[in-house]
Amino acid sequence: MSLLSKATLIEVYTDGACSGNPGYGGYGIVCVIKDEIIATYSKGYIFTTNNRMELMAVLEAMKLYEGMPIRLWSDSQYVVNGVKYWLKSWVKNEWCKSDGTPIKNKDLWQAIYDRLQLTEVIMNHIKGHYGNRFNELADRLARQALLEPEDIDVGFIETFDIENSEPSQDET
Repeated sequence: MSLLSKATLIEVYTDGACSGNPGYGGYGIVCVIKDEIIATYSKGYIFTTNNRMELMAVLEAMKLYEGMPIRLWSDSQYVVNGVKYWLKSWVKNEWCKSDGTPIKNKDLWQAIYDRLQLTEVIMNHIKGHYGNRFNELADRLARQALLEPEDIDVGFIETFDIENSEPSQDET
């Protein structure tokens, strides 16, 4: 019998990190079955944001286990609330918030929405830096990945408005 049978619920812990916002970023993914780590993944990017790294971690986890039920854990309220509460309204409002302004990170939210049509996801919030070994490992993977960027976040660059951007606290 395969370790990854259709009935197996895979626990996936995701995290994103960024040095500067925007700046170098990375995500980490830890995949667990029955309290055992079965795989880890990470990737670093040049010129991105923390929220985009949090979203990319979730998106990549969904791609890994397409068609299988997964329980996703994120310490990002933005991601958890987006998936659980806001996403359906954004779709209905043509990717705009209730006040009519376009949502940020539309490219990633659209991709997550599309993946949710293919994968059963149970989305959960976990308090970050609170001692959960899988969440802590996802954080370490994300932080290590941002030190070794492999790619450019094209989706961010295509939407970045240098004229109207403000430096983050990390950049001042």
